[in-house]
Amino acid sequence: MLYYDEETQRKYIKRLCIGIGVALSAIVLAIVLNNNSDAKYKDPPQIDNVDNEVQEERQEEEQKETPQVEKTYSVTSVSDGDTIKIDYDGAETPVRLIGIDTPETVDPRVDPECYGQEASDYLKNLLDGKKVKIEADPTQDDIDKYGRLLRYIYLDNEDVGLKIIEGGYGSEYTYNESAPYKKQTEYKATQTKAKQDGKGQWADGVCTSSKSEPTNDTTEVTVTQPKCVIKGNISKKGEKIYHLPGQRYYDDTVITESKGERWFCTEQEAINAGWRKSKV
Repeated sequence: MLYYDEETQRKYIKRLCIGIGVALSAIVLAIVLNNNSDAKYKDPPQIDNVDNEVQEERQEEEQKETPQVEKTYSVTSVSDGDTIKIDYDGAETPVRLIGIDTPETVDPRVDPECYGQEASDYLKNLLDGKKVKIEADPTQDDIDKYGRLLRYIYLDNEDVGLKIIEGGYGSEYTYNESAPYKKQTEYKATQTKAKQDGKGQWADGVCTSSKSEPTNDTTEVTVTQPKCVIKGNISKKGEKIYHLPGQRYYDDTVITESKGERWFCTEQEAINAGWRKSKV
């Protein structure tokens, strides 16, 4: 058994501690290097993607909260009860209301019709100089044969066409029965109520059955029912169509003889004159 003096023992212990320290340092370094190596093969955290999703959700919420500004157009003039002109992107453009028809006042081919001036004055007072919104109807043409835009018109988010029918200033009008406009049901129901309430042109004694002359005096007016009851109407397209009692549009059809429209006693008489029967 070897014995060392005190000085030799201290040197031995010192060397042993140093060796243990070096060994422990090597072990720690190896562990750190191994962890770093594994990290290279791990998927990086998807921080960017998460941020992008949060940002997209925030943008969607902001869009929902921000009101969409609808474009408005200045009314430059009112032509008659169902046609106006607007400043349409810098050009004065005529606009014809969809779904209504008011008595004529400016057509040089016919005399002014009953309640036409009232309808024209109503629309002028309502829209002249105002800003309106317009809406196309995908079921209808964009422009009519006269170059007018076909649109619904809104003033302060109220449907102007509906207001005209409500007040009895105009009638519901379907240009093509095979392609009815989207508000047809609402407009027809509104006209029925206006008639029942005697509004505007539908008031007793205001217009005769042909709507050719207003009656403002206090004498009683008697309208004689013609002996021949088949109505020979001329459409906006110039088509000559006759309507029989009981057909869908018979009651709404008004005969204006100054336009060339007429009454027939028999269907054959109408056919011989160049009229065709209404399809509904």
